[in-house]
Amino acid sequence: MRISFLTPERGVFTGGRNWMMWIYDLLAKRHDVLLNNCDSETEVILGMTDSQKENIIRFHRKFPSIPLILYNWDMHPKIKKHFDKEWLDLLNQADEIWTQTKYHADYCKEVTGLDHYVMPMGAPLVEELSNAQKKICYEKFAIMASRRDTYKGWDTFEKGCEFAEIPHISCHPNKYSREEYIDFLKRAGCMVIASEEEANSPMSSYEAAYMRKPLLLSDIPANREEWGNAATYFKVNDIEDFSQKLHFVLDGKADSLIDRAFNRVQKYTAEEFVKRISDRVGAKYHPYPMYPNE
Repeated sequence: MRISFLTPERGVFTGGRNWMMWIYDLLAKRHDVLLNNCDSETEVILGMTDSQKENIIRFHRKFPSIPLILYNWDMHPKIKKHFDKEWLDLLNQADEIWTQTKYHADYCKEVTGLDHYVMPMGAPLVEELSNAQKKICYEKFAIMASRRDTYKGWDTFEKGCEFAEIPHISCHPNKYSREEYIDFLKRAGCMVIASEEEANSPMSSYEAAYMRKPLLLSDIPANREEWGNAATYFKVNDIEDFSQKLHFVLDGKADSLIDRAFNRVQKYTAEEFVKRISDRVGAKYHPYPMYPNE
């Protein structure tokens, strides 16, 4: 199947390469994929993020008969401060819209009136993490990491750790290299996600679960949907509750959840994400058997 795959190519925390490029690599093993390009032989256009809006508009105008699928990541006002009318116009023109959780699909339906298909994302748990797995230890400190600073609950994490008298490392955007982050992660006693709102649980939670680190998460719908009974939760922006739960986790009282989280994260690998994409577009636009290029 010939697919136009529109995505950023550069990223911040994965060696300068956008994490979606690992998805492209795997998808290209299954299909004939045009990266950030499109032609008349293309069978479907996948616009994987609104940051590619200009390319999506250009190719959709040039080839209006080619089905358009858009991935709608973040519409909550705490995440997106300004609503993009051009993006909404594109959503209305799309053949199908994907998003990562039922929680966010329901929210987007309420805001836009448009149905969203739940397509859980997948993290590129690349070789560097697999290698680091061999050197895992559990020191009594907490780590939190994010590609963004807003709505992530940094104050709760940092003040809560100080209140609990627990050492911590805050991996703010661009503060540490990828190598430093992985070193912190393989030694940390737990991973904290303190977000006030999310459309899906952040990628650092997937990475931590893959590295068999306990998860201490803010009690928001996206975290609950993705991690269920495989994580420990604290009340959003509640420093006292956070500090109590932090001691609980670092004292080893949540260790029984580690295997649950590791098993659960297998659903969120890049390979599983690509399989979901392939199965979905195949069922919609290529119903007869396809033979991968692998």
